[in-house]
Amino acid sequence: MLVPDLSEKNADQIKQLLDAAGLKGKEENAENSDTVESGLLIRQDPAAGTSVDMGSTVSYVLSKGTSKIAVEDVYGRSEADARTTLTNQGFYVEVYHDNSADYAAGTVMAMNPEPGTQLNKGDTVSITISDGSMRHTVTAEIYADPMTPAANVALDMYEVEDGGTVGYYITVPENYYIVSVTDGAHDYGTANSGQIADIKQNVTLVVTLAYNAPQPEPEPEPEPEPEPSSGDSSASSAQ
Repeated sequence: MLVPDLSEKNADQIKQLLDAAGLKGKEENAENSDTVESGLLIRQDPAAGTSVDMGSTVSYVLSKGTSKIAVEDVYGRSEADARTTLTNQGFYVEVYHDNSADYAAGTVMAMNPEPGTQLNKGDTVSITISDGSMRHTVTAEIYADPMTPAANVALDMYEVEDGGTVGYYITVPENYYIVSVTDGAHDYGTANSGQIADIKQNVTLVVTLAYNAPQPEPEPEPEPEPEPSSGDSSASSAQ
């Protein structure tokens, strides 16, 4: 009798084919394979079509899928270097961008999954490339100001909920007021708070302030002396 072809069959299907042919099956240890789906036949012995006696044994090896590969650590590397490394490992690479004060612009600041994770070839690894720190600085021009303006202006930045803009809030010294605020692309008027359009863009806010010198409090006027009473005048006349 001829050994049946067991290719592309799983363990249950193999048993059915061998039982129907009057043959015995012997499953060997499974092996990794980059070409055969997990659970299906990699090879058999004797080969399909071989003439054997009734009751003979056919051994076979099933696939346990692609071998796992530890994701290499590409933190701090350039985008091109990281892409090459991960692609050579057999992974598909997705790239994102974000700001970071800890990683230089153009280098990998985040990975998903993390280095050392065991994956199959063809799985996806995402990397996030740093666009540099989100630095927003303030320069100020102040009219009639005897002080150093930059040291007296506080600028707080915060991310707006939509994730695409940042907001600012400016605190100015006492006796100063805002004349104008601009980042070169947007004019925020005299508002001490507003939004900047692009969170990934380094922006310099130019804050122009004016100074209101505090006015000294006027000295109180002296109270007038009381005029002499009419009784005092009569007494003087009687003398």
